[in-house]
Amino acid sequence: MNTENTELQSGTVYDYIVVGSGSSGSIVANILSLDKNNSVLLVEAGKNDRKPKISELLKRNDPAGIPEIEWGYKSVSQPQLKGRIMDMRRAKVLGGCSSHHDLLYTRGARSDFNDWENKYGCAGWSYNDVSPYFKWIESKMILEEFCDSPFNIAYQKAVLDLGYPCNPNHNSGATHYGVSPAQCSINKKTGNRESTYDSFIRPVLKSRPNLHVASGALTKRVVIDTSTKTAYGVRIEQFGKEFTINAAKEIHLCAGVFGSPQILMLSGIGDASALSRLGISVNSDLPGVGKNLQDHLQLSTLFSSPQAITEQDGFITSGDMSPDDKARIAITMGRGKHTYGQSPSDLENYYSVFVYMQGTQSLGTVSLQSNDISSPPVIDPRYLSHPADMDLCRKGLTMALAIGNAPGLSPWRKRQIKPDPLSDFNEYILNNLQSSHPVGTCKMGMDDMSVVDPSLKVRGISGLRVIDASIMPRIVHANTASTAMMIGVKGAVMAFPEAESVLKKQL
Repeated sequence: MNTENTELQSGTVYDYIVVGSGSSGSIVANILSLDKNNSVLLVEAGKNDRKPKISELLKRNDPAGIPEIEWGYKSVSQPQLKGRIMDMRRAKVLGGCSSHHDLLYTRGARSDFNDWENKYGCAGWSYNDVSPYFKWIESKMILEEFCDSPFNIAYQKAVLDLGYPCNPNHNSGATHYGVSPAQCSINKKTGNRESTYDSFIRPVLKSRPNLHVASGALTKRVVIDTSTKTAYGVRIEQFGKEFTINAAKEIHLCAGVFGSPQILMLSGIGDASALSRLGISVNSDLPGVGKNLQDHLQLSTLFSSPQAITEQDGFITSGDMSPDDKARIAITMGRGKHTYGQSPSDLENYYSVFVYMQGTQSLGTVSLQSNDISSPPVIDPRYLSHPADMDLCRKGLTMALAIGNAPGLSPWRKRQIKPDPLSDFNEYILNNLQSSHPVGTCKMGMDDMSVVDPSLKVRGISGLRVIDASIMPRIVHANTASTAMMIGVKGAVMAFPEAESVLKKQL
């Protein structure tokens, strides 16, 4: 019987090796293993995700604050943020970031994907091309909506009273503008968080002898035949032992925005001069590896409530629309102070208003500090390096406070706590901005800075693809989890085209 902690043996051969069990990787492994003739290994550096404090929504707030499921990444000092060193939260656990993100499932704007094709040369990635893959995900995950609690009803009415339109379906493919029921990755039967591992691996693991999951297995590098420039294995450390596992067909890196470029560079794929300085033999000179880091910025505000709030937030409000209908600002609500380990009183007697600046333009980098996987990557988001981003943050905080203080929420609001109404607006922004959705460090495209082509194959190396949020040429104007899932579906189908007909039958 297959388990979640397969003990690997040196020299074992699988058809496909998938590195990372997060939002993309679990879906990739599911689709590749649809054919019993494909042997598939899903490798995860983290361990089991069966922790109530992760999954039980009404007993937690912000599971990203649990250190035992985190990589612990930090940014370098950010000069535009008063020298702050930022938490760059990425999950190290089965399910990856789908086990600790904020649950929202929001497709990007139609124009986001059309831009990928038309502006960035990524043929086959227009909205019409990717829409069927979103629909397949949605048919499998059966997304939950929380709309009918007294607090949520009051919130929706308060936003409508401010002049925003009602948008019945944020993910319809039409506009994002307005206030919409938030679709969330939540199991309707249990009311608990539903990671991609929960949806796509755990239900099939026992019935697919061709699918193996190795948790607690750290991928150190991809092994490449230097004469043919072909990736044929991965170097793994598990249970204190190090060995190579071979792939007969392909290796798929789904290790995320920081993990995938780090593994590529440690494998000799990246900027040749930078790799040589660290004593790494160059297999493919790709200067774009680790570049193009993009992120949404997040701020939160806090209000005390005279009434107990017992349900999670249920709506998303999108505004500050671009001419091509991209929402540059999005607002969500959440009960409690949104910190880990809250008391029932802290959860029920407060509400937070979160604002996501989705139209940010600053670009950062990920690089190596050594040739050892145990050294974390050097992450420099360069927040607010683009002058337009601070203006967007001011606009976003203004929008969040207008909603948090809306007249329609007065029965639920005692007072505004954060920011203090007398505090300096700019100082609050600089002291409280957070990372939200980093992407883009293994850019897809056809130019010299592209890392993968539109089929997600790594340039200059055979048998290797990157299939995760790092391939986005431009960040979408939405929570990025659903787009990472879609990338997983489309990437797996491009690697294994026979799966397309199976997916169509399941819709």
